[in-house]
Amino acid sequence: MPFDHAAYAELFNSGDDETLVKRYFTEDAVFSGSSTDLKGHDQILAFLNQAHDGIRETMRPQVVTRSATHIAAEIDMDFHATEDRPGFAFRPLSRGEFTTVKFFVTYELDPTGERIAGLRTATWEADHGVTPAPTRIRPDAAGKRAFQDYLLSFSVANTERFPQFYTDDVELRLPSVGVLRGRETIAAYYDGMFRSVRETLTAHAIVVDEDRLALEATSRFTAIEDAPDFSISPLKRGESVEGDYFIHYTLRDGRIRRIGIARRGPMRGPFIAEPGESAEAVA
Repeated sequence: MPFDHAAYAELFNSGDDETLVKRYFTEDAVFSGSSTDLKGHDQILAFLNQAHDGIRETMRPQVVTRSATHIAAEIDMDFHATEDRPGFAFRPLSRGEFTTVKFFVTYELDPTGERIAGLRTATWEADHGVTPAPTRIRPDAAGKRAFQDYLLSFSVANTERFPQFYTDDVELRLPSVGVLRGRETIAAYYDGMFRSVRETLTAHAIVVDEDRLALEATSRFTAIEDAPDFSISPLKRGESVEGDYFIHYTLRDGRIRRIGIARRGPMRGPFIAEPGESAEAVA
């Protein structure tokens, strides 16, 4: 089969670096960047593993052209930090921050036209000349990454970023609060809550199609200030409670239109979390 760049991008965005390298690169493939020269599966995979340590990288091809032996692409690459990366190559990133970098890439294909024998890249400076990072949730790998970016933005209390994933007339049904309507209303509610209590969502399973998304998650609430009137449980500074939830999202044109929440079992806590402790994602 001729090299399929769209399928390559889909696998890249799934995060399965090992399968990507084995499926799409020749054994002696050469990778050359502005400060990197690599050869062979082991070196390329080690580079990807290091680059993606604490970073979720999503490629968004803008222009792709090809001949019988080469593919040339202009790609906007989104880098979203899942952990603090002060030494990240393009610019320092704290957990929840992201940057987009425009890449210009040439792929040299092997004689069969099925695999990459050589890959050369050049970049512009971070956030220069790029398209906005997506805020639409889709069933493809990039769309699922967008939802993960939404969860991360929510979990770091970025009230400017996560509401961008909502429709203007979004509805949020919270068992302990009632129904909140409208993007600005929801943002204002969480802006107030986050001053004393932070919520961290950890996904265990995500199922998505064009119109709906179902999430099984653990939600941990941690008080950064005394919160005696917190609707779920009174908390003192430093205390946490957590629970398991099913959350259902209705989508409209890739944005969240409605959110319904059901708790699975009783809350756990309150307890004092150890430094750096968090619920562990399993999927």
